[in-house]
Amino acid sequence: MTEFRRRMAAVTASAAIALGGVVALAPQASADEACSYVPDNARPYVYPNQSNDAVRQAQCLILFYSGFGMNHAVQIDGKYGQETYAGVIWVQHCNGLSEDGIVGPNTWEKLYNPNYACQRFDN
Repeated sequence: MTEFRRRMAAVTASAAIALGGVVALAPQASADEACSYVPDNARPYVYPNQSNDAVRQAQCLILFYSGFGMNHAVQIDGKYGQETYAGVIWVQHCNGLSEDGIVGPNTWEKLYNPNYACQRFDN
């Protein structure tokens, strides 16, 4: 969970408790725990038609942490196909990056730390 999400959860919980509400917060896995197909510092370039664990990592981050994953069922199968390409393009577009479908350093950064409007909030 990003620092921003943690802070927002704490503020929301505090407000609810202050207003007499009861709040039950379920623990949320971090990207490192849920998407651990490659080490966090291993961010190789990922291209269409590749099949490997780096693709699987990108798919996991797209599915669980980007807004694209709210409406699209990206399979975490390690195969960079059409749905993965659409997810990468969505992440790049939403975060103001070049839309080339290649997961490079800038795209990896936004997969791990998306702009606020590009984050997934339903999980």
